[in-house]
Amino acid sequence: VKEQVDAWQEQIDQCSKDYEKVKKIHDLICEKVYYNQALVNSDFATESTEYSQSVYSVLCTDKTVCAGYAQSFAMMCNGSGIDTAVVTSSNHEWNKAPGIMWIVHGMTRVMVIIIIFL
Repeated sequence: VKEQVDAWQEQIDQCSKDYEKVKKIHDLICEKVYYNQALVNSDFATESTEYSQSVYSVLCTDKTVCAGYAQSFAMMCNGSGIDTAVVTSSNHEWNKAPGIMWIVHGMTRVMVIIIIFL
């Protein structure tokens, strides 16, 4: 896990602007991970062994759901000096940061970054 995080952080640190870092984090996660639709289709029957709602799923299994995307994004942003929170509803998880709203729409694996300059 640490090796993967360090490799990503090295790439993120090459970016000078926060919006570039956010885009880089987005790209790194999207290039590595796919949405775990099979887990959703099984009504999360195997979650106790797949850990798809965690950072672990992104870094170690390459498949996740919205919670894994959101938690990984927050971890990498916070580690890069960009204050980011994970927001949770009854059936979804996403991130918010000052001036940046990150939306993960897991069912279609569409990831959108909305950057708002305040």
